[in-house]
Amino acid sequence: MNPEVFITCAVTGDDTKVTENPHCAVTPEQIAATAIAAAGAGAAIVHIHVRDPDTGDFSMETRHYREVVKRIRESKTDVIVNLTSAWVATSSWVKAGWQIRLRRAATS
Repeated sequence: MNPEVFITCAVTGDDTKVTENPHCAVTPEQIAATAIAAAGAGAAIVHIHVRDPDTGDFSMETRHYREVVKRIRESKTDVIVNLTSAWVATSSWVKAGWQIRLRRAATS
């Protein structure tokens, strides 16, 4: 990790449909591999939304977050993992619930 410059990589892109970019990571395995590659290319932070592996749509499934985090950790890659769900959570109680779920996904 470069301590002088922080590069953040949004590994699943900013679009809501993978049809807009066929190179977008979809499965937890692809998302983790893309995050690891981004870190290898100099990213200090990987910003991660997960997707439904069958449809490519953004997902809130904790199991997908867990798998991505597990794969990144097992790779021993030096990168800050920023799990996010902000695009879905609108009310404060929904945000609090998703924050708890993401914390559990990141620490299990």
